[in-house]
Amino acid sequence: MNIDRVEPKNISRRKAVLVGSSAMAATCAISKADNHKAKKSEIVRPPTGKGILLSVKLGMIAKKLNGQNLTLTQRLQMAADAGLDGVDFDEAGAHTEEAARTAVQESGVFVHNAINHAHWGKRLTSSSEADRETSKKNIEHCIRLSHAAGGNGVLIVIGAGGDGPEDVIAERCR
Repeated sequence: MNIDRVEPKNISRRKAVLVGSSAMAATCAISKADNHKAKKSEIVRPPTGKGILLSVKLGMIAKKLNGQNLTLTQRLQMAADAGLDGVDFDEAGAHTEEAARTAVQESGVFVHNAINHAHWGKRLTSSSEADRETSKKNIEHCIRLSHAAGGNGVLIVIGAGGDGPEDVIAERCR
């Protein structure tokens, strides 16, 4: 076996310190990255490994039990206790984003979307500008609440056929 021997080169003290410091910095960075604790996500995800998830509308869960008002967290927990995988947050108009986020985190129950039933009366296709503005605000609130609760959907009713001719209502809801 023929190995070419290379004569060692002299390096300056400055270069030796630079190479040594770089190696030490890289080692510290890797060490720090390996030892960090994984931060637990604040978003509650749906259960995995199931083909079909079972959910119920929040409005179908009791608001009182034995004459006592239930908190939002308790209501979500009731869904989990019943064996459900998640809740359809269909009372979005009655709750704040923070209340929804807190209840989901405390209960551990997955919320997949938000609905504000006011969309039946205040539609984007309404002839009333005030109704359309209210509808827009309701939809925006549902989007924020769904996001805060960890959901990724919003159910909306854009309009009703009785609100006018198609070309008119199509333009109203843009």
